[in-house]
Amino acid sequence: IVSLSSPYKVISKSQSICENIRCNYTHSQDCNPPRLLPVKYLDNMANGNDETVSCKKCSSTAFNVKHTFLNARSIQLEDSCDYSLKESTSNNNSSDNYNNDRLDIILYENASQNVIAGEIIQVEGKIYVERKVESGNKGKRLVNVLHGNKIFYLNREKIEITQKNIENFQRWEKICNDAYK
Repeated sequence: IVSLSSPYKVISKSQSICENIRCNYTHSQDCNPPRLLPVKYLDNMANGNDETVSCKKCSSTAFNVKHTFLNARSIQLEDSCDYSLKESTSNNNSSDNYNNDRLDIILYENASQNVIAGEIIQVEGKIYVERKVESGNKGKRLVNVLHGNKIFYLNREKIEITQKNIENFQRWEKICNDAYK
């Protein structure tokens, strides 16, 4: 893991219901992959305020939209293999002898927790081609983004808390409490 973002929310489902008695229009839309922003006609969160949206069938403002959110975190991976031998035999005049391509990954729910930069991992998920959001919120470049639902830590050791650890912690807690009475 080369870099990671702070946690954020994405929309996995949008449900809309028109409460106009004559219309009763209902619509449900699953977002696969989950969306950072809602579809424009269902955007009741524009500018951080509750915006009024209307039914696309009858134009009534008695229209409720409910979004289902997931926790997410973006990370970037860099291949840990050394490709210098392969590239040095080619006639490439590049001064960079390593394959430094990075893959953007979005992790969801449990996979997005306890992620630490520098760890060696494998991620399971689906790759989608998406617009890369750059400065000015303009998405001009198309990039591959892996939407991961499982993460495997290759070098992480499992930490087991023993009874002796608990006793030591309780002893230090008592010492600290006695010192600050």
